[in-house]
Amino acid sequence: KDAVTGLAKVVSNRKSVPVLSAVRVSAEDGKVRMTGTNLTEFLTRTFDDASGVGSFLIDFKELREFLKGSRKNGNVIFDVQDDRVTGQYENGAQAVEHTFMRIPDKDWPTEPGYNSEPDKITAVALEAISLALPIASRDDSRRTLNGVLLEPDAVVATDGKQLVRLKGFTGVKQNVILPNTKVLSSGLLSGQDGVISQSKCYCRIAVGQWEYSVKGISGTYPQYQHVIPQESECSLAISDQNADYLKSALPPLECKSEHEVVHLYASGKDIRFLSENLDSQHVKLEAQYTGPEDTVIQMSRKPLLKALELGFNKLSFSPGGVNPILATGRGDDVFVFMSLYGGITPEEAIKAVNRECPGAVEPANAENSKQEVKDMPNENNSGLEVVNHDVANPFDELFVGINQLK
Repeated sequence: KDAVTGLAKVVSNRKSVPVLSAVRVSAEDGKVRMTGTNLTEFLTRTFDDASGVGSFLIDFKELREFLKGSRKNGNVIFDVQDDRVTGQYENGAQAVEHTFMRIPDKDWPTEPGYNSEPDKITAVALEAISLALPIASRDDSRRTLNGVLLEPDAVVATDGKQLVRLKGFTGVKQNVILPNTKVLSSGLLSGQDGVISQSKCYCRIAVGQWEYSVKGISGTYPQYQHVIPQESECSLAISDQNADYLKSALPPLECKSEHEVVHLYASGKDIRFLSENLDSQHVKLEAQYTGPEDTVIQMSRKPLLKALELGFNKLSFSPGGVNPILATGRGDDVFVFMSLYGGITPEEAIKAVNRECPGAVEPANAENSKQEVKDMPNENNSGLEVVNHDVANPFDELFVGINQLK
């Protein structure tokens, strides 16, 4: 059942090419292997506690339906005949049996071979692949950006608007671009160290009982190093507690454009995030800021939230115009996205801050764990509320979310 769940990420349900909707079960070197493919990916699950001889191909969908009533710790027996395979298992006192029509073995595609010696890929690097893939481009015209770049010591992804580089020993001897696949994005191969092998076109990763071969994206990855800026004149360091607060406080801020603009205002210890039109409630928090007084910078909310979700809690930026914002704070990893320019001017944002702002909301300090809800001060508000909290009870957060929807 575990094998079927994993193989579903590769095997197609289309019947036009029967072998691509099938799985191959084979006994090799004293181990039983179950493999699925879509021609660009081969995924194999090895069973150490199984035995048998020979191999056979059967329809994957039929197999999945057949196994639904079986127990995970029960035995399944396959009786292989010339043109069919009979599967059987015990469900309580009742025997469940199903006959599969065999798909010819000659239809199975040749699996890629690897001449190079495998090397270690760390669990950190495998996790970095699944974390970086959501940032890869979805634009088919920029094919090399549709995957993640594996360097010997880092995993890189970008969509042209944001970029992340996560450090980790990948074990590759030459850079390779892995496509955005369900296997890699799901984290199926995460959790422990593995080994990696390379051929001219394919890359194979073996972790535990799983073995995964995938065809890399051909082409040259852009020279992303030129995009990563040096430390800028302004820097902002947010504590982990306030970063968690910010992740929940930013989404309710009002926005109307597709960029989901927020304004960052920094002056000494006065750090605020303002909505796109400056009319709704300000989010105020304590942070370590160095830079000129009354600094305002516009940014899109989406990459900012993504940076916070990945654990980046330090921002370095230059005010004025469109400049790269460098997010750090998790070792040697970096996240880069661009500031925005136009719309509301910094002077207007400063003016809004200098007005009396009874609605400026700060996260509760550690000494006061009670939650506090304040209404927006603007008469034209739609009932949006920003919540003060320390470490919130998840049920309290649920009730707050209900109030925000109201």
